[in-house]
Amino acid sequence: MIYTENKIITLNSKYGILNNGTYKSDLLFNFTKILSDREHVLKSYITVVNAQIPYSFYVITDLNNKLVISGSGILTKTIYITKGNYNASSFITELNTKFEAEGIFFANITFNKTNGILSFESPFFTNYYFTSDSTILSVLGTTSELISTGVYYTCLFPLNLLGVNKISIRSERLSVLSVSSVNFSFSNILVTIPCDIPPYSLISYTSQSEQNKNLLTVRYINEIDIQILDENNNFINMNNLDWTITMVLSSEIKFDNIEPYNLNDVLNKNVLKNFENQQELPPEQPPEPEPIISENEKELSILNYKNNI
Repeated sequence: MIYTENKIITLNSKYGILNNGTYKSDLLFNFTKILSDREHVLKSYITVVNAQIPYSFYVITDLNNKLVISGSGILTKTIYITKGNYNASSFITELNTKFEAEGIFFANITFNKTNGILSFESPFFTNYYFTSDSTILSVLGTTSELISTGVYYTCLFPLNLLGVNKISIRSERLSVLSVSSVNFSFSNILVTIPCDIPPYSLISYTSQSEQNKNLLTVRYINEIDIQILDENNNFINMNNLDWTITMVLSSEIKFDNIEPYNLNDVLNKNVLKNFENQQELPPEQPPEPEPIISENEKELSILNYKNNI
């Protein structure tokens, strides 16, 4: 008979050990014997059943806010866009502010609402370009190979202010069989969650399928680590806001030598303890038979008793 043992695990970032400070996306939780290596446990699974994650992270971060402008006969300039969330209008305003602070004057920065492409017009620079040292190129929709024509620089692709599209929840201690195209190898990702709500809202995830149950490749767990990553395996900056995750650890336990337990016995949590005790105690020995006494021996016993009175 196979019995499934379920254990609910609730995690709150407020009570974890922070490995990346106020990012709160790399944490360690210390427990005691969440999963022990017992011989009668066939296999174990981990499932993320729900998660509540604040959309407190930004479109423009430390990873993609650098823009370097260079060109023939001009001084190379570096600007850093303020971290935050933008739409096309507020992003253009921020660009103009930063350009002006660095003495880079564009006559006009426009956003084409039909195709979503940015264009830059400068009355001073010719043959300028955004260098490969820039980290914001994919946001602008351009490449380092593109060079302005005269005073005009038009990006190749639409402005990308979508930010994080998908959250990945990963754990090294909860080793599972998942793979990712980021590095084409095993990734220990427990679940992915789409970011399909506006910023500064609450991302609420609930598992709707048995497909989200992950087979564990470890048989012993004493601590749980959690990493919250974007679709490019970068740690997400939660900006010091806390999140919660609920998981279920399921273990399939096989009972071979337990009789005569019925279903009610199996559902009783004492069965496992009884089973383990059965494995440890030596088998009971049958009682020794009483000696057989003949009639003559009985009479002699009675006479001896009377004589002693």
